[in-house]
Amino acid sequence: MTVIVDNNFLKSEHKKLIKGMLTNSFPLYWLPHQVYPDKRPYLSHAFMVHDRKTNTSKVNSSIYEEVFDILKTFCSKNKIKLNKCFRANLNITFPLKTKTGKFHKDHKFKHRQLIVYLNNSDGDTILKKEGRIKFKKYRGACFDDQLHYAETPSKNRRAILIFTFI
Repeated sequence: MTVIVDNNFLKSEHKKLIKGMLTNSFPLYWLPHQVYPDKRPYLSHAFMVHDRKTNTSKVNSSIYEEVFDILKTFCSKNKIKLNKCFRANLNITFPLKTKTGKFHKDHKFKHRQLIVYLNNSDGDTILKKEGRIKFKKYRGACFDDQLHYAETPSKNRRAILIFTFI
């Protein structure tokens, strides 16, 4: 089941946090592949990382709790059960020649994910089973562990928060 909600779950402190994450002083790290081996680089900040080999997660950022509150608030307002967060990232992509990504699942086990679109851009999310989720600032899109990919934005940066959880 996919849940798409526009703007009603973000508190004022969430929006202030997001604004800070989109400044030129927030630390971002270059990664060569959005999904290996797609050769579509992006910038990322990992708030919580998941180790696939050990199937464990650990906090990786001093503002994880504030970011995690966005997931908790979304789930609470939409009556979605939240037991454990596995991964939380800020991902920023830019226009590239390749428009489409590679279909993938974020984990090999059952999970859900929440994507929060942070700016005015494009670069929709494509779900193999359910189709297109339009990019819209402050939209939250929560879906199960189905195959999906992110389109490359056409002119502006595409900034999202992504959480995986059960």
